[in-house]
Amino acid sequence: MVVTAIGGWMLFGTFIAAANSIRKLEDGLYAMEYRGDYGFDEFLARGGAADEQALASYLTSYLSRGFYKSESNVQSGAFGCSTICVTNADGETLFGRNYDWGACSAVIVHTVPKNGYESVSTCCLDFLGFDEGYAPDGSMAERMQTLAAIYVPLDGMNEKGLLVADLMAGEKGDFIKP
Repeated sequence: MVVTAIGGWMLFGTFIAAANSIRKLEDGLYAMEYRGDYGFDEFLARGGAADEQALASYLTSYLSRGFYKSESNVQSGAFGCSTICVTNADGETLFGRNYDWGACSAVIVHTVPKNGYESVSTCCLDFLGFDEGYAPDGSMAERMQTLAAIYVPLDGMNEKGLLVADLMAGEKGDFIKP
């Protein structure tokens, strides 16, 4: 039994620690910290993913260590969003983003990867396609699902100061008229 527990921790310990770090900050907003290898080098070595379904398949396989395969129900839609980055009177850089598509749940993700730069990002959990009753800080299974947020940030900044945002401006790009 001890050997099984040690083996289980070696396979899933980093995931369990990250899942247990999830905490509710306020209604619809959570925080999570992930320390260690989250498979991004392996993901890149495989060539990444051609679409959301391929990413979901990789994540399911990676997070279950190959013990589970599932069909994905990830869906995209037409959204609009914006960001702002300013320097305040004290010389601090402030960054903000809005989610223009109504009520949703989001998680602030702090990652400290084994290979790579420490970063902070945000993810809209509604994009992950989980069941309606899903709660990021619910059961251990739901907490483990929340780890997928590491792979689908909408914006973030790494320890070197690189700030990136994934923005959409309508489904046809027809918001700008000549």
